[in-house]
Amino acid sequence: MALKPPPQNAPAFCAFISYSHTDERHAAWLQKALERWKVPRRLVGAEGRFGPIPERLGKVFLDRDELPSASSLSDEIQAALAASETLVVICSPAAARSRWVNEEIRSFKALGKAQRVLAMIVAGEPWASDRPEQADEECFPEALRYAVDAAGALTPERTELIAADLRPGKDGKQAALLKIVAGILGVGFDTLRQREAQRRQRRLVAVAAAAIAGMGVTSLLAASAWFARLEADAQRAQAEANFDLARDAVDRYLTRVADNPELKTSGLTTLRRQLLETAREFYQDFASRQAGEEITAELAHAHHRLANISRVMGDLDVAEAEVRLAIEQTEQLLARAPQDALHAFNLANMTSELGLVLANQGKPEADATYAAALAQMEALDLGNSDDLFHRSALASLLDNYGQWIEKQGRPAEAERRMREGLRLRQALVLADPDNLAYQGLVIYSTINLSALYGRTGQLEAGRDTARLGVEQGEALLPRQPDNPETRISLSAAYENLGGIEMLLEDYEASAAAYDRSRELKVALVMDHPAVLDYRLKLAGTYTNLGELASRQAKHEDALPWYDQSTELLRWIIGRSPDMALARYYLSYTCGWQGRALDALQRHAQAVDAWQCAVDNDPTGDASLVEALEAARRRL
Repeated sequence: MALKPPPQNAPAFCAFISYSHTDERHAAWLQKALERWKVPRRLVGAEGRFGPIPERLGKVFLDRDELPSASSLSDEIQAALAASETLVVICSPAAARSRWVNEEIRSFKALGKAQRVLAMIVAGEPWASDRPEQADEECFPEALRYAVDAAGALTPERTELIAADLRPGKDGKQAALLKIVAGILGVGFDTLRQREAQRRQRRLVAVAAAAIAGMGVTSLLAASAWFARLEADAQRAQAEANFDLARDAVDRYLTRVADNPELKTSGLTTLRRQLLETAREFYQDFASRQAGEEITAELAHAHHRLANISRVMGDLDVAEAEVRLAIEQTEQLLARAPQDALHAFNLANMTSELGLVLANQGKPEADATYAAALAQMEALDLGNSDDLFHRSALASLLDNYGQWIEKQGRPAEAERRMREGLRLRQALVLADPDNLAYQGLVIYSTINLSALYGRTGQLEAGRDTARLGVEQGEALLPRQPDNPETRISLSAAYENLGGIEMLLEDYEASAAAYDRSRELKVALVMDHPAVLDYRLKLAGTYTNLGELASRQAKHEDALPWYDQSTELLRWIIGRSPDMALARYYLSYTCGWQGRALDALQRHAQAVDAWQCAVDNDPTGDASLVEALEAARRRL
């Protein structure tokens, strides 16, 4: 596809930043930094590789409008690419998978400007795709790695790339920025770095001289104090650079903590809390020494991040405290800039997070909090936003709010919210088919909605929705075969389908669904033997298979499943005695086991099973006590 020439009045851009929405924060920072950067005076007018060096770089194009809904690059994007002197690619695994980033690189190179393509790595590994076992870590899009011919087609010829590197322990923000600037201006990085250092030294000397002259040069002590202040300013600037590096390292580390299934075992609760506390202390220490809107925004982001991870880890009190701090800081920012759409979105998203935390705690104020978040997002018209991340945030809110509403006894309203959340997530997959996270969220929505249909007796709708989740999951699994979340979501979709088929009395279909769920969970347990949650879910499937046999009066067939489930659950409780959900599962399974033994007239064994159900019941269910007494009378 040939690019269209820009209109006569099209603005010229020094750079076009191509990025995945996942890396929006890095792209926005780079745009501002480039547009504010002033060329050292001694370089202005000198001849660079691409012509005379200007006083300023100029405007930077950063716009994703029209991309989500288009089947190809829009006319505006094509024109902007043609009008841009340089293409800067924000490189990460998300960018490497993005259809649109790849298309922008390919199209820009087809203009004959391949030598003006620059890269900035923010995550992942360059050239990781050369090693099949690390292919998911690849951060360079395919069109960046290979040359493009005049027709815009990729060739087998590999390109040589020198990239700025924002990953922890690499270039750091200042050096990475200078590398990109050097590439745009067509000068050597060392030359630019030396000029920048000289400019900073001259600035410090000039400021010091002016200050001392203003003081009348009457006091050596005063002069020394001023130089001490200059030194402190320099240290603070260095601290900010160090903070950027350390913050990225902490964020990446916390992401690995949150995503590591091995750290989700109950025995590592203390370690998880220590990790989160270390991160929290880091941010608080920095905050005590700094001030300004950018720092406030960074701290709000940090508290929101810590809240999210604490919630995932089950530390709900910590999560609530953290997200409330994030909301307070964002409200301060919004009060100073009421028209700032990013602050408004962040506030709505943080309020949504607070609603989820409160709901997980069972606190009634979750209702009002969810409603407030929804009102904020609707005021921003996020359902029609061109920013896919913003639309995804609305979908998450609708799904979570729907689950809460159902628990409050309003199933019709819950269904409406959850259906809208599913619709939004399906639209996100169509808009960005390379974003596997969106496909995973569709499965999550179908699980929740099909479960609601099952609980409200809408079994046909529940079966259709569960099948949609299964189809989505089976399509996603080959693309993420080792992702535990994909496998556990797919097994949950099969579990819902099996339950609904059982209620519809299609026992063969129910057994097939449960068997597939069991297969997925067994593989998870084998891959992650330390994760008790996976074993707990497998025990639940054993119980369901037993219940399926019991409902067909195949009580002898049911008992081995109940035995496997109770054995596994007792093993889990032995290692984590406080896991309430494991005790609930054990009580439930023992109840079904008691019914099967009663039906087989094994009364002594039935009494033991009903006793197990009563002893492990965390809900105080009186019917279990009655069943136990009835079993004893049958002895």
